[in-house]
Amino acid sequence: MRIFAPLKNRSLAYLWGGQVFSSIGDELYAVALVWLSVSMIGKNAGYIVAVQAASILVFSICGGIWADKWDHRRTMFFVDLLRGFTVLLIPLASLTGMLSASVIIFVTIVASSCRAFFDPALRACLPRLAKTPELLQGSNALMETTSRVAKILGPGLVGILNQTIPVIHYFTIDSLSFFLSAFSIHKLKKDLPDEAPMQQTQGWSAIKEAIVGGYNLSRSNPLIHFIILTDAIVNSAWLFIFPLAIGLLIHEKMPEEISALSLLVGAYGVGNLISNIVLGSITIHRFERCLFLGRIVAGIGFIFLAYVPNFTAMMAAAAFAAIAGPMADLAKLTLIQNAYPTRDIAKVYRFNMVAAYLVFLISLLISPKLFSLISVSSSISAAALIMISFGILGLFLSFTKRL
Repeated sequence: MRIFAPLKNRSLAYLWGGQVFSSIGDELYAVALVWLSVSMIGKNAGYIVAVQAASILVFSICGGIWADKWDHRRTMFFVDLLRGFTVLLIPLASLTGMLSASVIIFVTIVASSCRAFFDPALRACLPRLAKTPELLQGSNALMETTSRVAKILGPGLVGILNQTIPVIHYFTIDSLSFFLSAFSIHKLKKDLPDEAPMQQTQGWSAIKEAIVGGYNLSRSNPLIHFIILTDAIVNSAWLFIFPLAIGLLIHEKMPEEISALSLLVGAYGVGNLISNIVLGSITIHRFERCLFLGRIVAGIGFIFLAYVPNFTAMMAAAAFAAIAGPMADLAKLTLIQNAYPTRDIAKVYRFNMVAAYLVFLISLLISPKLFSLISVSSSISAAALIMISFGILGLFLSFTKRL
C-alpha cells in the first residue's frame, strides 16, 4: 500500500518511529495531567486546558520571531530535548516533595508552547525527505497515523500501566518518548543537512514579519486563505463536539456507564485510522474537494450521533464522522506543502495554528453558556451544521472555479 512506501526510506522510517513513541507518550501525558490537576486543584483543573490552548496560541503568533531563523531539523531536535527535560520535572518534583500547582502550570506552558515550534518544522521537513508528490502524500498520511494509532492504543496502555506503575511515572514515560524522538531526528542529519540561513530583517520589522508573515503568505493563495480561515471555525466546532459535548451526551444518556465514553473514543479512533490508511494509499486529484467533502461527512456523522437511539448506533456514527478527519487534515497539509517553498511552509502552518487556537479559546469560553441555553444534542447539531455549511460553500466555490 502506498501509505507504507515511505517506510522504505530510512530517514522517513526513523522519523515516523520517533513520532509513534512521542504520540503514545503524549496520550499518557494527557491522562496523567488531568488526573494530577484534578487531585491538586479540583474543579479549577479546567483552567489547565485553557493554559495549554493559550500557550500554543501565543507562541504560534510570536514564535516565528525565532523559529524562522532556525534550521527545521535542529528546531525539532532541540524542542524534543526541551520537552523531555521539562516533563521530567514533574516526577522529579514529586520525588523531592516539591510538586505543586505552579510546577504543573510551568510544565504545561513549556510543553504546550513547544508545539508551536515542532509541528510547523515537521511539516516543512517532509517535502525535503519525500521527493515526489506520491511519496509526499504517503508520508503525510503516514505521519498522521501516529496520533491516530496512539489514540487507539492509549486507553488500553493506561489500563495495563495502571496495574504496575504509579500515574506520576506516566510523565517519566512521556519524557523518554521525547528523547527517543530526538534520537530519531538526529539520525536525519545526512538526508536533512542544515538549511542555508535566510535573509532576516531586524527590529520591529522582524517582529511584524513573524506575526503577520504567514497571514500575508496565505492571502497570496485564495484557496489556502479560504481553507485556513474557515478551518479555524470548523475545527473549533469539531473540538467542541469531540470530546467535550460527546462526553456530556454520554453522561446524560448513560450516567452509570463510564466506560462508554472510552468505547466511543475508540470507535472514532478506528474510523480515523482506517480512513487515514485508505486515503494515504490512493491518488487524490483535487485535495480541496476532498477537504470540503470531509466537512460534510463529519457534520452528518455527528448529527446522527446526537440523535440515534442506542449506543451501538452511536459508535457507528462516531466511526463514520471520524472518516472526515484524515480527509481534511491530509488534504490541507498537502495543499500547503505544494503551494509554497519549503521555507514558507512553517510560516503558513503556524498561521493556521494561530487561527485554529484563537477560535478554539473563544469556543471554550462560550460553551458553558451554550449548554445552559439549549440541550447537548441541539448544541452538537448546531456545531455539525456549521461544518456542513462550510463544506457545501467550499464545494460550490470549487466547482464554480472561484477558488
